Amino acid sequence: PILGAHSLQLGQRVELVYTPDKKFTPVANFLGLKLQLDRKNYLLLERTGEGRLVAKTYQKKLHKKLIRVNGVVEDSLYQALRENKVPSKVMTQFFDLYSFQVDFQRDIKGGDSFQILYESYFDDSGHWVETGKIHYLSLKMGSVSGEAGESSYYLLKLGGVDGESENYFNANGEGIKKSLLKTPTLAVKISSRYGNRVHPVYGHTRLHKGVDFAIPQGSPVWAAGDGVVSFSGWVPGYGRLIRIRHNSDFSTAYAHLSRFAEGLRIGSRVKQKQVIGYVGATGITTGPHLHYEVIDGNGVSVNPMEVKLPSTQRLSAADMPRLESAKSKIVEMWRSSEVYLGDDESSDSGDDGDNEDEGEKVASNY
Repeated sequence: PILGAHSLQLGQRVELVYTPDKKFTPVANFLGLKLQLDRKNYLLLERTGEGRLVAKTYQKKLHKKLIRVNGVVEDSLYQALRENKVPSKVMTQFFDLYSFQVDFQRDIKGGDSFQILYESYFDDSGHWVETGKIHYLSLKMGSVSGEAGESSYYLLKLGGVDGESENYFNANGEGIKKSLLKTPTLAVKISSRYGNRVHPVYGHTRLHKGVDFAIPQGSPVWAAGDGVVSFSGWVPGYGRLIRIRHNSDFSTAYAHLSRFAEGLRIGSRVKQKQVIGYVGATGITTGPHLHYEVIDGNGVSVNPMEVKLPSTQRLSAADMPRLESAKSKIVEMWRSSEVYLGDDESSDSGDDGDNEDEGEKVASNY
């Protein structure tokens, strides 16, 4: 009733408990078994005093540790994170948070460095089980939107009418999330940049009003920010196109889509990073790709890679002392943290269990 035989997986650890007979023949008195369900949970089957077998599931007692990471990029940020034993869920969150301001395929260079302070949970045997929150993250690059510098963020808990919420803020009180994503799809190669270019089909020079991302047919396309769909349909040359109005300052457009997300229509409200369509090759194009435009309040297309965007959240003067307190606390947490060197019991010490494949897929795409 708890676990069907079809749910058993190769590699699951099983411990049997029995008493052999006095002559040590194959006949034995079976007392129970322990079956590891995942890193955190196990099933225990025990024989009661009345001789009945009763099965229950239990959760391991977990112990929280603070783990610090201090790494340098050589070949790629992804590879450097892997070499520092960063679990995939932490990697995915790290990439997701910095995706608002960093183009990972083009901004990151050898010699750039990063720091992360996060929670990890271990069982009584000292084996890694799962990860918790990231408390601090920092990325030092030779180029962030064309400017050298360090980008560091601290986790801060804030209260509001809807209860407490957590977000990441820099030392100036600016939230890590921007009003628009820098790349509204999985980070891939830019096949054509903003500016004058020789058109690949017509052959003459004209202004390319957006950025083209080379990405496989059918890949999801996200809304770059919260907004309302102002157009969804066919435009000559652009093929299937969606346009989203975010505020009085910016709109965005997504062209050459193979299809739109189900239920999306003019007037639909969308959230940042919501799937709005899928990459295609409709309209005038030489192959599947996403054409992405950012249009300012005057209706003029601007360079999506260089536009300066405000943070979606900024701390008030009254909240700044709380940020200073959080920064001091994180300094102490860093001092008391340790470096994780991996778990010999795990085939992949950075795995996060059932969701690892998806986390690995997302992280590696950056």
